[in-house]
Amino acid sequence: MKWTLLKSALIAYWDRHRADQPAPKRCHIDPVDIPRLLPYVGLIDVLDDGACFRFRLVGQHIVDAHGQNIAGDVLSRDGAAEDGVDCPLHGRLYPVFLDAVRKPGIQSLTTTYQNALDKETQISLVALPLITASGEIGMLFGGALLELL
Repeated sequence: MKWTLLKSALIAYWDRHRADQPAPKRCHIDPVDIPRLLPYVGLIDVLDDGACFRFRLVGQHIVDAHGQNIAGDVLSRDGAAEDGVDCPLHGRLYPVFLDAVRKPGIQSLTTTYQNALDKETQISLVALPLITASGEIGMLFGGALLELL
């Protein structure tokens, strides 16, 4: 899949469900609606108002290209994973995720890093906020395309 197509499809889906709100509610995002995008999709919990983020769901394309399933991993403010594993990508992801919480809207990033198998990889991702029932940003919805270089 091409990045421009993936990004535009995810943003269009998110935008359609947000209507006139800054972001859609989590309950409006249904994987059944986007089956062909699921390998590229991620859901990320916002913890402590953005102090940390937990990868709740990680699509199979992301797992395969990264070389490791990061579902359940927690990313903290200092860019370190909770398990102490140093990944240079974490420090680049945190500000993008935090911006999606602090300035609700479309946040994206394209960068290169060494994946879990020590292979140079380009990642392009988009992070889109989701609102909880109480009206705060409690989750990020997005997608990523990873390509080995």
